[in-house]
Amino acid sequence: MAELLDDVLVSLRRILRATSIHSRKLGRSVGITAPQLMVLRAVCDHNVMTATEIARAVSLSQATITTILTNLEARDLLKRERSSVDRRRVQVTLTEGNRAAGSLLPLHATVLFSGQSAPRVSRPVPPTPILGAPGAPFSTTKPHGASVQ
Repeated sequence: MAELLDDVLVSLRRILRATSIHSRKLGRSVGITAPQLMVLRAVCDHNVMTATEIARAVSLSQATITTILTNLEARDLLKRERSSVDRRRVQVTLTEGNRAAGSLLPLHATVLFSGQSAPRVSRPVPPTPILGAPGAPFSTTKPHGASVQ
């Protein structure tokens, strides 16, 4: 039983490390962090969401979502507007320019997971993860001879 627990803890550490590495790589190549990407992806999928709905959808705290929304709004990637029906509700939507950037999605997904450097764009493009692909996050293969930690 102790060995199984150790294996689970090691696996969780590997997942967290891969997530952290992927987030930094994403930030350098596309100019956006993994949590920001998750928020943009959720809003893109649902068109209009509240901060609470986003927090639930991406499993992040309300405080973290508020900070992410502030940063993304400052970069003109999404916008927050009070509901005309209930002024207490703030609705989050993508900006029109950010919606148009979605057409670059396949290019950035390919570049991000191929190990090549991606061209910098003014709007982030959410990649489509290919889980299990060599070099991809959570891959069980060793990319280019490196050991999986």
